[in-house]
Amino acid sequence: MSDVGGVLIHQRRRVVEIVDVFARYGFTQLASAFGATIGDQPTSLLMRLTGLHLADPELVALTTGERLRAALVELGTTWVKLGQMLSLRADIVGSDIAAALRGLQSAVPADAPGLAARTVEAELGQPVHQVFATFETDPLASGSVAQVHAATLHDGTEVVVKVLHHDADRKVTGDLELMSALARSVEALDVGMARYNPVAVVAEFAALMSAAVDFTHELHHLQQIGASLATEVDVVVPTAYPELSGAKVLTMSRVRGGAVDTREHLEASGWTVERFVQRTSDLFLAMIFRDGMFHADPHPGNFLLPDAGHLAILDFGDVGYLTARRRLDFQALLLAISERDADDFTRALVAVTRASVEVDEEALQSAVEAWMQRWLRAGVSEQDLGPALEHLLGLFRDNHLTFPSDLLMPLRVLMRLQGLGLELGSTVPLDDMLRPYLTQMMADRFKPAALLKEGRRTLRSWQRLLGPLPDELADLAVRVRKDGATLDIKVHDPDEVADNLIDGLIAAASIIGASELLAKRTPPTIKEASIPGVAVFALAGLTWVRLQNRRASHKKLTSRVAGFISRRF
Repeated sequence: MSDVGGVLIHQRRRVVEIVDVFARYGFTQLASAFGATIGDQPTSLLMRLTGLHLADPELVALTTGERLRAALVELGTTWVKLGQMLSLRADIVGSDIAAALRGLQSAVPADAPGLAARTVEAELGQPVHQVFATFETDPLASGSVAQVHAATLHDGTEVVVKVLHHDADRKVTGDLELMSALARSVEALDVGMARYNPVAVVAEFAALMSAAVDFTHELHHLQQIGASLATEVDVVVPTAYPELSGAKVLTMSRVRGGAVDTREHLEASGWTVERFVQRTSDLFLAMIFRDGMFHADPHPGNFLLPDAGHLAILDFGDVGYLTARRRLDFQALLLAISERDADDFTRALVAVTRASVEVDEEALQSAVEAWMQRWLRAGVSEQDLGPALEHLLGLFRDNHLTFPSDLLMPLRVLMRLQGLGLELGSTVPLDDMLRPYLTQMMADRFKPAALLKEGRRTLRSWQRLLGPLPDELADLAVRVRKDGATLDIKVHDPDEVADNLIDGLIAAASIIGASELLAKRTPPTIKEASIPGVAVFALAGLTWVRLQNRRASHKKLTSRVAGFISRRF
């Protein structure tokens, strides 16, 4: 029996429930994926043995998205959260199913009275009354994995205590194990599904859910983003209490303020819509481009306005990260969008997306141009760009591309900020929000220090490529001499290959040398610009031209390789 089968046998009661739900809603392939793995028994036999239902004709009459949404609701919290993640991935499930899944709600009833207090006591190792002066039994709110209680510390400080739902971690862990088994079965049984890499999708979701039921992650997010925004004197981030927190309990200061769900509520707190939209945009863009760690859910419920001079940001469970390399990738995408450059945007997409088949870049670029014409024309500031993103993700799916989730998250943040502004009646276009950052990006990329860093990175890449080459060629020569094998060399456009190799090395060396001189302001200087540094850049340009002319008289690479081989062997 396979390891997948072992998982399913171990959780057979839950498996029977899942198979029953999927079968009733007409998802026979998903039911088969489970059934075919349990002792290699066909689904029909499994159903006969367990008394499971066949597809319900009334349910099957619903659309695929409606059936999937209803099935996930029946299966519970973990599956609902999976549906919510897939609702953001039209590039995987398609636009129609993604739209249907957006109707999923993750609110669940609160735990029975007393359970939350017992969880706090077990997690913190003390009776509730010793930890808190007061602890409200009735929660302020109850979400998919946790509920929030009001409390006060013994010094009178108001706090809120986020408590994991009873047994939520065990249930989530079990369901994630089953989802992983199902994904492996589906990927093995269905070639069409395999191209969307369900195993990787479930692994990504499992990482998110595992963090969601372990509040030490949210505590870290709260502390890190709080520190990065500490110099923003008008921004309020709840204060974390690590000594009163753990994997199942998170204690933080309580923030009170006016809601921002309508223009009237916002203005009642002393803010204008334009000021609020501009300030939130500045904050989130700074988190993305400056820090690389950002709050990923800027919806109205995660903001409060304590007064006319302060803005509070709440809920740090959903946080995104961008490495320095990924920030450059994201910048390339945004610059191409801002300039309405379909060619650059297509190349940037191909560079960052994962393709299941060879990409037809000409067809992709034509689709991108049509997308830009439809969504990025003049007057776009007056429409919600959320559908534009869904259309783009559908375009990826049509071209067998999967967009990386770490880049999709900041892109969605930008769309949500723009959508939030539209809901409040703002006329500030997304381009205006981005323009200062895009301008700064361009300036930063051509600073001497940035050029030096990129030059060093390029040289390291060449070193990784060329470093092993002598040993590999020597090994090849030994094998050819020993075995008497023939060496069939096929080089496509060899002169271009050689030229690109030389050009790359010269470019990297020139950039590094000139950037070092410019960065150190090596004298003599004019207006702080190193004259030697400028001279090296100019010399590199002249050398480049001279090399271009000399290459015309060089022997073809193919003839040089052939001559080498004839002499060597």
